[in-house]
Amino acid sequence: NRAFVVSMQEYGRNDSQDFRNWVTVVILYNAGLLHYFEGVTNEMSPLNLRRSLKFFDIAAELLDQVDAYSNSVSTFDVLILQAALANNMGHINLCLQSERGAKECYETLKVVFQDLKWMPRLGEDEFFLFFMNTRSLETAPAA
Repeated sequence: NRAFVVSMQEYGRNDSQDFRNWVTVVILYNAGLLHYFEGVTNEMSPLNLRRSLKFFDIAAELLDQVDAYSNSVSTFDVLILQAALANNMGHINLCLQSERGAKECYETLKVVFQDLKWMPRLGEDEFFLFFMNTRSLETAPAA
């Protein structure tokens, strides 16, 4: 789990709606990540975990509006952020004992992994960590 950074060197000046949505998604994700870290380091604080989940939910909804195959945003960046959102949201759902939410996140991760496995920018170590977290979501008790 790490914050996302929007590199102006990579994207330059971009005024497209996809890019503006992308930057907003990154800000929402990073805000959610702060609450997530606070929640897991503060005795699994339900308040912080729910706040984090809210930021992640909004980020995921807006990310669905970003065209991952446009020239405005890197396809890899969109996919890796989808995976990070689903992974973190799945973990939070497990912590909050929402098996249904965890299973939904697991299904999202399975779909995203189908595209990510062909992307060489994702290192083996990172893919392994995502995979191991996904296994915990897959084995969540049935609702």
